[in-house]
Amino acid sequence: MIRRRSQVASFAELAEQNPNIRQQYDEWREQRAGNAEDPTDYQAFRQHLLAIGAPDPGDEEPSDFHPVL
Repeated sequence: MIRRRSQVASFAELAEQNPNIRQQYDEWREQRAGNAEDPTDYQAFRQHLLAIGAPDPGDEEPSDFHPVL
């Protein structure tokens, strides 16, 4: 897991271990929204990543996880 001491990682930092994380998040978010599920549930996204064999992004959501509305 990528973590700086007192800061939460960003998607860019997580991409160092998983270059596809942004695409995986975008596709997952669309599927969740299409199924009337919460597309901002980080723990569900984390479980999705683990289920597809991607590296564990850690317990805390990335600093830029929630899209700006």
